[in-house]
Amino acid sequence: MSSAEWVVIGTALFLGTTALVVPYLSEVLKRTVFAPRLSIRFALRRPFCHMTWWTSPMDLALREPVYYFLFTVLNSGKSRARLCEAFLETLWQYDASDRPVMIDSFRPMHLPLEENINPNREVYCALGLISSAKYQRHVESSKFVDVPGAASKGLRFLLAITQYPNAQPNCLVKGKYAVRVSVYSENAKRHDAYFQINWTGNWQDKEEDMFREIVIKEIPRIAN
Repeated sequence: MSSAEWVVIGTALFLGTTALVVPYLSEVLKRTVFAPRLSIRFALRRPFCHMTWWTSPMDLALREPVYYFLFTVLNSGKSRARLCEAFLETLWQYDASDRPVMIDSFRPMHLPLEENINPNREVYCALGLISSAKYQRHVESSKFVDVPGAASKGLRFLLAITQYPNAQPNCLVKGKYAVRVSVYSENAKRHDAYFQINWTGNWQDKEEDMFREIVIKEIPRIAN
């Protein structure tokens, strides 16, 4: 076989290999160097947590205070995070020995989150809310499902899930709890965050006073 024929064969092999490898390397780069990177940020202060008002154009007499508790999801990667979802995955209640015990009747539920998050963009997602006693009594109480064995006549911390089924807990009476929040995306690695919620069940009109009645903080991973 002549040297010219070897050159033709070698060139064909090189081009064929390149045609197979380049798309693979391109996909690897998309999923590593240029991939979205999601993280969660929270602090018990404005703008994450604040008091606002329930109002309605259909009922001008309705004006009741409500506290919202939010976290943010940041995309620090180099491409858009697509089809993002936030879930409240797990709920724990602390027992008398200060040990978190998983609530078996709780299944993962959606939290409200924007579907696509551009690079270097941070979006807010609600974790929960506490409405005034009057608003809870007249509007929200019909959908309250307490943690088993924790029924109380006090105020509820209502989890900000997008649907409220009757078959599992959706609010927290006074006590100490923990939750796991997970953020998913079609093209980004899942990110988990754990929050501890210590709640007296009491209402305060001022934010600085209310944030002593309910203390929320991010904590390390809970093993169970």
